[in-house]
Amino acid sequence: DGKASAPIVVRVFVLPGAEHVVLAADGVDSGTCGAVDAPCRTLSRASESASAEGKDVIATNEAYSETTAASGVPWPANVALSGGRDPITFARTSTPTTFSCTGTANADTTCILFTAGDSATVTIDNLDVVADAGASSSTIAVRCDRCAKEFRDVTASASTAPLSIALLVDAGPGLPNAEPTFVNLTAAVEGACDAEAIVIDDASVLTASTVSASVGAPAIGCATTTALALSVHGGVADVTSAALTHAGVRVDLGGTARLTDSKLVVDAGDGVDVVEGSAVLTGSVVASTTIDPGGAGLRLGAQPSAATASFDTTAIT
Repeated sequence: DGKASAPIVVRVFVLPGAEHVVLAADGVDSGTCGAVDAPCRTLSRASESASAEGKDVIATNEAYSETTAASGVPWPANVALSGGRDPITFARTSTPTTFSCTGTANADTTCILFTAGDSATVTIDNLDVVADAGASSSTIAVRCDRCAKEFRDVTASASTAPLSIALLVDAGPGLPNAEPTFVNLTAAVEGACDAEAIVIDDASVLTASTVSASVGAPAIGCATTTALALSVHGGVADVTSAALTHAGVRVDLGGTARLTDSKLVVDAGDGVDVVEGSAVLTGSVVASTTIDPGGAGLRLGAQPSAATASFDTTAIT
């Protein structure tokens, strides 16, 4: 009849191939797991298989949980993680892969440990890490120990332990620097006496953009409390477009925090504390209390001549 037929839309999905170890909620851990039709069930088993076979891990956008020790799940060097994948098509979705870890009684807990030898070209993508320490003495959701990976769309949260840290970047005294890069990072701590969302230790350098770091209400019955969105001990935090809320910033041991186009809202916690020759440089600071040396805002510590702080004063309230 001369009329054109309606167009036919064909969607083609490329399933993971032999270069990937697949992690899925309906998987079964075994010595040979990792194929699309025989995925692994736990993050630790998938990472072990990927390390042994020189592959990367692709994970569905489902929830996984494990009981971990102080060392956490050791992530292999040069293994990438592509999270948040649809269980059928393996297309990337806006829902991340969620990994929850719980500790054992009276023990420290780490969810995932990224260690030395990691390559900056390897990406960890679309991952939500939740550390619920239970009766543990301290908990860390994500620890980067001299690692240099690129993290994208990563959320790290920790709760309930006396000491809770969402993200710890650590080089260790005299050891090579940890220099990870984060894009779209969310770090949060809730229900801890000593709560620190992001901690940079030793000679580490954190480069991050689009960051949200916050601390919620402390646990009941704490003798003392600490609430820090960012804590820099001798390292460097180079952060762009950050929202550091409901907690303070502490910089010591010669550390440096460069907060560009960022906002700090201090309505609880330890304010902005600069000590021992450290420097805080920021594009804008917003605080609910007046910034002054004796208040909950800016403190220059015991050696004010050696400590410096520079702010865009038009943004201080």
